Amino acid sequence: MRKEAKSIIGCDIALLCGIDSLPFGVVNGTRFEDYCVKHIIVANAGDLSSDRNIATNCLQDIYTSSFTAIKELLAKESELVKDTATVALDVWTDS
Repeated sequence: MRKEAKSIIGCDIALLCGIDSLPFGVVNGTRFEDYCVKHIIVANAGDLSSDRNIATNCLQDIYTSSFTAIKELLAKESELVKDTATVALDVWTDS
């Protein structure tokens, strides 16, 4: 599997875990791996990102792309925010 495709799958799993309040360790489970292989999400379980990779690299990719998108949106709407805006992107918790 190409590294780019693996990264996309990892980011999608990070979003899934975040939205559903699941631990990233869900990717290490045999049933999750079997499901992904059975439904041709990946060719084999080794193509899935590890929980550690999702928690570090994939979340960083999501943060960076979200931050860039928000900056671009605020730049377009600068008249609305009057040159001052506060955005918090670091409020994720696993509780």
